[in-house]
Amino acid sequence: MRVFDASGSFDRNIGPAGSKKASEKKSSKGVSRDKVNESNFTQQLHDAAEDQAKRSLDELLEELSRQAEVLAKRRTFTELDKYKALVKNFMKNVIEKIYSVSFSDSSKYMVKRKKVFVLVEKVDEELEKLTSQFLTSQAETMDLLAVIDRIKGMLVDMYT
Repeated sequence: MRVFDASGSFDRNIGPAGSKKASEKKSSKGVSRDKVNESNFTQQLHDAAEDQAKRSLDELLEELSRQAEVLAKRRTFTELDKYKALVKNFMKNVIEKIYSVSFSDSSKYMVKRKKVFVLVEKVDEELEKLTSQFLTSQAETMDLLAVIDRIKGMLVDMYT
């Protein structure tokens, strides 16, 4: 519907009953529909990335558990190196994926980040103990399994 303005021009943005076109309306909070849709899309994208990261970490944790069983059965340097590489890969992925995806609030991020660094240091210490047990050849099977369980527990704590 065209409305004739007093200045002699037509206003094409006026619809029925003098309202603005739907494309120019804002929500009751003053936020445009485009902004709301963009926010929903961003949240969905964020959630999908977080789900993918968790699935990836779950797969790595399963692989790490399988390698821990192999290491407990065959205590060789080759199996130890594979286990250590998996642990380091898991820790790298936790730090890169989970903590960069999950936290946007800086105060939560800083507290969680500090916890991660402490756990990384502890895991590194446990890996050093495991290596030294192999080198001294005094590792009992139970001691070895206990160290492996402590490492696994710390890794699970890291990403939960």
